[in-house]
Amino acid sequence: MGSKVRPSREELRARHRRYKETTDAAESDRIRAQLVDAYHDFVYFLARKFQNRGEPLDDIVQVGYLGLIKAIERFDPELGFEFTTFATLTVAGESKRHFRDQGPAIRFPRRLQALHQAWVRVHERMKKQLGPTPTRPDLAEQPGVTPDDVAETGR
Repeated sequence: MGSKVRPSREELRARHRRYKETTDAAESDRIRAQLVDAYHDFVYFLARKFQNRGEPLDDIVQVGYLGLIKAIERFDPELGFEFTTFATLTVAGESKRHFRDQGPAIRFPRRLQALHQAWVRVHERMKKQLGPTPTRPDLAEQPGVTPDDVAETGR
């Protein structure tokens, strides 16, 4: 597998300037594709920060590319900022938005989430000990679990 040579900062700045200046749609598409390709490692770097959240890395990378394209569209090279500094918030923001939109509609307090996880562990342990599904009183008798805890989890 051959390694690609990444364009220099000056080459990238020139491409960004040319992208903003051009009125030819075909040239604009070609330059944008070159810029997207040049920032491949940047997108993967940011996508890895969102790994282990229940989504495949390739899906997170695709969302990152959407953010990258939005950043390329909005970037003004004449302001003198580095593109990656500008684009980091957009690319990471797209990933955060993706996870927010894909997550549950109702966010439960952490205390209830922890309580639910504890209940699941107790429930699994009791299923192994008692056989089929344990009852609420069975669960409430477990160490560290009160009847109110069982009622609050809705089980």
